[in-house]
Amino acid sequence: MRIGMTLYIQRYNDWERYNEAEDTGSAAPIDPDADAKRYREEIDQALQAEDQGFDSIWTVEHHVSPYTMIPNPVQLLTYFAGATSRIDFGTMVVVLPWHHPLRVAEDITMLQNVLNGRHAFIGFGRVPPAGSSGSWAST
Repeated sequence: MRIGMTLYIQRYNDWERYNEAEDTGSAAPIDPDADAKRYREEIDQALQAEDQGFDSIWTVEHHVSPYTMIPNPVQLLTYFAGATSRIDFGTMVVVLPWHHPLRVAEDITMLQNVLNGRHAFIGFGRVPPAGSSGSWAST
């Protein structure tokens, strides 16, 4: 059995400010120190994954909300690939319509090159049609 961990880098305590900005167009400014602290906490935890016996690190793509603060999962995983030596990596989704296809291919190629024989599992998706209540569709 192989066991992996997933990074979300979430700031649930920022939802009130975020919703106020969405509803009214203005809100208290984002606290960049709080975001940086949250990133550091989760990155530090993930850097321990290999020593704790995990076989892989996975992450998602999400933009502009406290739900998940990971706009480029391949870039984040490339960082971890350089900081580890044994574990594999995966994306639970790279949302293709939000990126230039050549850039996605280059980013994945960079990740593969720094893995030195380890594996990258890349999941792709699309944005649901406007007005639908459907979830992301994997391809």
